[in-house]
Amino acid sequence: MGMRKSSYLSSLLSLTLIATLVFTTLPLFTGCSGANQNHDMKPVTFEDGQIIQRIPHDTKSFTQGLELISENVMAESSGMWGESAVTLYDKTTGKVRATHRLSDDEFGEGLTLVDNTLIQLTWQKGVAHTYSLPDLTPGPDFHYTGEGWGLCYDNDNRLLWRSDGSDTLTAHDPATFEEVQTLQVHENGQPVVQINELEMVQGNIYANLWHSEDIVVIDPKSGEVIARYHLSPLVALAETDNGQAFTKEQVLNGIAYDAQTNRFYLTGKQWPYTYVVELKAK
Repeated sequence: MGMRKSSYLSSLLSLTLIATLVFTTLPLFTGCSGANQNHDMKPVTFEDGQIIQRIPHDTKSFTQGLELISENVMAESSGMWGESAVTLYDKTTGKVRATHRLSDDEFGEGLTLVDNTLIQLTWQKGVAHTYSLPDLTPGPDFHYTGEGWGLCYDNDNRLLWRSDGSDTLTAHDPATFEEVQTLQVHENGQPVVQINELEMVQGNIYANLWHSEDIVVIDPKSGEVIARYHLSPLVALAETDNGQAFTKEQVLNGIAYDAQTNRFYLTGKQWPYTYVVELKAK
């Protein structure tokens, strides 16, 4: 009996060790157990474009900013008190390469890349953090007045554009974060509010609108919305893939653009996937 018990305990210990090794080596961006775990998909065509592919996304990530920083690497800023971070991960598999947590009293917001430096906004602290690549080494902080929501970089004009949830975009000097100008955003003569995540694409600003299923395209010279993409089919697909209904805060938020393929990487707060999307020219 003693020999059998010893053999049983040895086998149990081996199995436990194997299980521990398996689970501790899983990537952080794994998605939730209720989500559709089949990453393959047939392209879905809708009025404003086509959904090409889905990529695993961390369902714990309250996405506030998304940026393609190289051919294979995505950067993401996530929010929530005590959970905010900036993360680098493989754009194809979702495997985490590096991450940096913010202090518990900071709520992470928009994110963009300037040369080899990532800049991450905070919501109400008036602080923008900087990180050098490839390992997210923290650099000097910038300071600004008002709230931070979305952030994008206009490389041609050397300007950072920041949203604060209103109809106003503020341009900053990327070297000092000094305010340079403001821009009122409007559509058909009416102000456009709740402007959130931003992405600079071919000279125009693409923006998520908080609690909206649309992306608007803003002319940075005039502030006019020159195009609007209706992405309700994408939101519906993401909710199906999630395996359960989204909460009111699991909204579409996160735009990254790949200039080489002319495709967009779109996701939302705590979504199970990031989706590769082709948007029609407007």
